[in-house]
Amino acid sequence: MGIMDKNYQAFTTWQYFNGMEPDTNPPQQNVFFVCTANMYRSRVAEAVFNHYATQDHLAWRAESRALTDVRKLSGMTLAARSYLESRKLITADEEVRNPKMLTVDEFESAPLIIGMCRTEHEPMFAGKFPALAKRRLEASGLRFWNIYDSRPGNTLGTALSNWFTGTRTQPADSGVEHVDFAVRALVAELKR
Repeated sequence: MGIMDKNYQAFTTWQYFNGMEPDTNPPQQNVFFVCTANMYRSRVAEAVFNHYATQDHLAWRAESRALTDVRKLSGMTLAARSYLESRKLITADEEVRNPKMLTVDEFESAPLIIGMCRTEHEPMFAGKFPALAKRRLEASGLRFWNIYDSRPGNTLGTALSNWFTGTRTQPADSGVEHVDFAVRALVAELKR
């Protein structure tokens, strides 16, 4: 059954034994993909997940959020937009929403939250939602992937700088493919 709500199966059985028509559509659940600014990794994960979930008739929908203040940011990164256009998940002239910040209510109520990079986001979750992050981790409602951010000019110079500073990044094309791979694995898990 995976993460699917166990109460749904019990209620359907109760409906059957009480002569009611079973509900053939399980309630929709949300997964939130969360990264630093909600402009690259989490936005790609949201669009790709919703594509695969629709294709596979999953009762899940993705949303994406930021952990930092995003009021001055707009749109999404060029790498994210280009990838989504190439996959025909958005059109070239389509307006995209501005980044959104994760709220306490969303963090408490979502069945599943994915932090896009453990080394980057686990400390941010712990700092922003100390007790709640610990509870969500223990209950498996908060997970982390290891998809590093992309930086403009990801060159040999950037790689050397990253090595000296301990920062990790990856090329944009590698990052979006990594997101796609991780999302496919999550969709397969949720189908079980």
